[in-house]
Amino acid sequence: MGSLHPAVRIANYCLLIVIVAHAHMPVLLIVAVSAVLVSGKRLLQCLLVAATFGWRLRWLLLSLLVLYLVFTPGTPLISNIQWLPSQEGLVAAINRLLTWAVILFLFALFHLHTTRAQWQAGIYWLAKPFAKLGLSAERLTIRMLLTFQAVSALQQNQPSFETTSVQTSWHNLITRLTAVLIYAHEQAEYAELKPIQVETSCPPTFAQWRSFFVLFVVLMGLAVIDYFLFTK
Repeated sequence: MGSLHPAVRIANYCLLIVIVAHAHMPVLLIVAVSAVLVSGKRLLQCLLVAATFGWRLRWLLLSLLVLYLVFTPGTPLISNIQWLPSQEGLVAAINRLLTWAVILFLFALFHLHTTRAQWQAGIYWLAKPFAKLGLSAERLTIRMLLTFQAVSALQQNQPSFETTSVQTSWHNLITRLTAVLIYAHEQAEYAELKPIQVETSCPPTFAQWRSFFVLFVVLMGLAVIDYFLFTK
């Protein structure tokens, strides 16, 4: 995976996400097992990174779980007790959680094999073909780089938000978000202006794009099988 061009890596990841987001359990398991095999010796590290991302998204995942359990009609888990979640809701909730788990693991795998410079190069070469439509690849790459830097700085200073006087009880989300926004604004006002060098490396060759086309054919095959077996 490390030998792939960053642009191809990003394209492969996006393609996987599109398929995983709409796949049923068998396809999810195939993708999950394949990702585990690809991770190799870095399996534990991928699991730790995915768990970290999952913890940051815990409220979103909990909301999805409640949404599917409570609002999916169907047969109750226990007959004659209508207020219990439905069997269909439980299956849908498990499927969504597994989907998110696979997506987070794939992102962890991608994240561990991609440096910041490679991120820049990948975004740059993916945006380059749209220059004729008025999209500046350099400007998009710089904006993405600045976003990554800002998020990283906010994460590093997160403990300071928890010890300042502006933070109240844990459930006062608006106050905490306000503190973060004030900090980000102050950093933008007083940050030193520095030149930014966009890392572009070399453009991906046609041979490097072969892995994307192979992955596309395989995933489309799985999607067709998934459709005829579980949707029709």
